[in-house]
Formats: sequence, structure tokens, C-alpha cells
Amino acid sequence: MNTGTEHEIINKIKDLPTSNPSIKINWLKAHASIQGNELADRLAKKATEKEDTHIPIPKSWIKMKLRNDSRDKMAIEMGQFRKSKAFSRHFSCVVCKKIDLYINQILKPHMEAFQSTSPIDFC
Repeated sequence: MNTGTEHEIINKIKDLPTSNPSIKINWLKAHASIQGNELADRLAKKATEKEDTHIPIPKSWIKMKLRNDSRDKMAIEMGQFRKSKAFSRHFSCVVCKKIDLYINQILKPHMEAFQSTSPIDFC
């Protein structure tokens, strides 16, 4: 039930009756001597006069959040960079092939141990 207002909170409140039929929203005339209304008015006014509440956030959470955000941002930037011409100019497929060669050289002795023709005997 979006009424065209730009205030997200107002829209959410107006959508409550349709999203949760057990919630009823009624308008109450201010200062009409309705029990509870006077107290609610006083408490609402008092709440606006208080200082901001500061809820401490653990340093570990901040570090974790920054680390995760940095990692995600770096992954996005590296993905974009690898597709760029600057990357392909400096790092051709030859570099990728060399890296594959080194990985294969490291893995080859280990893989031979699992083949039946291997000179390596584990027993």
C-alpha cells in the first residue's frame, strides 16, 4: 500500500495491516484523556530530549567486517582488472602457463607415487 510518500518508515507502517492482519493501527486524537495516551505522549517527548545512545561494538566485529569488506572489494577489483587490457599487456597467457608448469612440477612426483608403474614403493 504505497501512498506515494517518500518516507520508508511511514510506508512500512502503512503496509503492516496487509502484511500482518493481526496488527491493527488506529488513530488516536492527541491529548484526548485516553488512558495510556497521555503517558505515551510524555514518554515520546522525553525520548526526544535524551542524548544519543551509544552501543559499543566489539573491535573483533569491526576487524572482521573490514577484512570481509576489503576481501570482497579486492575480489571485484581483481576480477575487473584481469579482464582489462592493462592486465593482458603485462601478464600474458605465457605467465599463466609458467605458473601451471610450476604447479605440475610440484605435483608430478606426488602423482607418480600413486601409479602402478611407480618406482616408489610404500611397503
